[in-house]
Amino acid sequence: SVIQSPTIWITDNWSCGYYHWMCDALSRLEMASQSHDLSAMTLLLPYKYRKHTYMQQSLKPFGLGEVRFLKRFERVLCHNLILPSHVAVSGNHSQPIIQRMHQRFAEYLAATSAEDDSSVVSEFGDRVFISRSMATRRRVANEEAILPVLKRHGFTVFTAEKHDWRVQVQVAAAAKYLVSNHGAGLTNMMMMSPRSRVLEIRDAVDPTPNCYFSLASASRLDYYYALAHRVDSEQCVHHGDVNVDPEQLDATLAEMVAV
Repeated sequence: SVIQSPTIWITDNWSCGYYHWMCDALSRLEMASQSHDLSAMTLLLPYKYRKHTYMQQSLKPFGLGEVRFLKRFERVLCHNLILPSHVAVSGNHSQPIIQRMHQRFAEYLAATSAEDDSSVVSEFGDRVFISRSMATRRRVANEEAILPVLKRHGFTVFTAEKHDWRVQVQVAAAAKYLVSNHGAGLTNMMMMSPRSRVLEIRDAVDPTPNCYFSLASASRLDYYYALAHRVDSEQCVHHGDVNVDPEQLDATLAEMVAV
């Protein structure tokens, strides 16, 4: 098939994951919006992306002319194809781009707010723990042991998989204090107000994944962390479940929420 209108491609082999979609792919789209009229453009996405509803929801604030998912093995001839460069090496972030995305999403959500969304968001307050209990990897294995600690500091438990994208980002936007272990849920910290505070439960043995520290910096947030140990040391940092010391977490939370 042939596409005559201006066409844009923003994905790579990592973009199918939520963090990489939001921070790598959409940041390229945000950068492109500064020099191109997105309302006149067709965004092409790989076939497998059609199963992720959050992608279509998170694209609405950009006002694209069309979002087109390729068919399996489909070949397309584009007369005018735009390929924005990566804004930063993956795991790093451009502060101006992240702040423009924050503003874009905030304006879109304000303009399309629904009463149902507000009632759900208000349940979680401004101290939120994002649980990965429904994830298939990087869970807090002893989550039941840390929930009383979190509750004592006023945190409510939010399980992202139970809510659509709009609610997920609005819960993060309403939070002044956000806690989660290393994983996709922390990506929505970009919606938090500057000088809010985020705590990442991260691996004590392999401290190299610094993407959320970098994102907190780009989002102008105060960053805290609590170290955890993998249940199975043979698993890599990107897959292994972890155990968190409740006493250490308690001390870090006390510092985090202190005035």
